[in-house]
Amino acid sequence: RNVIATSDQDSNTGWEGYDLLINHSLINDSKTTIKRYHKGKWKTIGELDYKSDSNQLMIKVPRNLIGNEGVSFDFHWADNPQNLKNISSFFNDGDSAPDRRFNYRFTE
Repeated sequence: RNVIATSDQDSNTGWEGYDLLINHSLINDSKTTIKRYHKGKWKTIGELDYKSDSNQLMIKVPRNLIGNEGVSFDFHWADNPQNLKNISSFFNDGDSAPDRRFNYRFTE
């Protein structure tokens, strides 16, 4: 599963408004990557601890990597998109939640 997130909730920045890409490239059974969209490309900015247990995925994301002081961010789950070149891959390939262009919001 991939997680995309917007740290600034600005649809004019990032890829289709999303600034972060989490769990796109696994490192090993307990580490994954976090990437930031910058100048038209996803660039790895860090490694994250993660754990998978049955149908649950838990990822530890340090606030300093989120930006915006981590007090609020939107995110979207995407399972098995074929590519990240077009936002429609979320609707047409695999599963995503919530539906279409909606996001979940985390707020302290």
